[in-house]
Amino acid sequence: MIEKIKEKEGLKVYVEIRPDSERSIAAFASYGFVPTKSKRYPKDNHFPQVLKMELS
Repeated sequence: MIEKIKEKEGLKVYVEIRPDSERSIAAFASYGFVPTKSKRYPKDNHFPQVLKMELS
């Protein structure tokens, strides 16, 4: 699936994960995702802060 996404021009795919989840960050980075920014969701009790990673 990652290969098909990379073939598409102009298609952006991203994930939002917990910034303290080193294993998740490493797993997504191994597929080509790079961290782009940190976002806050103050009303969300489960994910008040996330790291946005985009497929490059």
